[in-house]
Amino acid sequence: MTDWSAVLALAFERVGQGRGDSGDSGDNPTKVLRIIANQPSARVTTADRPVVTVVTQSAAVTTVTTPLVAGGDTGRNVFGTKVQALQPTVTTVTTVNTNNEPFGERALDRLRLMTPLESFGAEVWRHLLLDAETFFQRWSAQAQLLGWSDVELLGVHPCAPAARYDAMGLVLLIKRGEVIELQGQCATIRSQGGSLLAYRKHRYEGAALPWQIINRRPS
Repeated sequence: MTDWSAVLALAFERVGQGRGDSGDSGDNPTKVLRIIANQPSARVTTADRPVVTVVTQSAAVTTVTTPLVAGGDTGRNVFGTKVQALQPTVTTVTTVNTNNEPFGERALDRLRLMTPLESFGAEVWRHLLLDAETFFQRWSAQAQLLGWSDVELLGVHPCAPAARYDAMGLVLLIKRGEVIELQGQCATIRSQGGSLLAYRKHRYEGAALPWQIINRRPS
């Protein structure tokens, strides 16, 4: 069995002989090494008993700056130290409110829930709801991007909602056809028979949404 104490003593003796005669690192090996016999209770790491390293969170980090040398063989190297405390972990919470409701969805809900305007008739009103649902399924994003308002799409004349075409919004003029083109100020409707109708945003200022009108029988 290797006598590790003897090996270490020889190594320290050679190191001590290469240094100055005074100070802590003189030629006398007793200054730098004192041989201590192995204690019976000492634990020795062998090949079949691996070392386990336990890592814990440090409270601070010590770093070494430029050494301050006292000078010569007889001096000691003094290192200035700087303690850098670990900063507490900060969790940043960002709250983002998003509205993923498609454009026109609220207007559709109002149409579905309201009492149909009697001037349109039950069948006409049913087709109006179908036209509105089809339009918003296809054109919702583009209509919003181009700046179409609910009134420009669903508006009616407050006194003659079924008769005043100059106040009607785009959706009310589809009449079971389909919108095939949508631009910023106009749209193109293809009727059931295949004819094309060019629609331009109306200039009528008094148009209202169907659920804003008092529902009464036409006189």
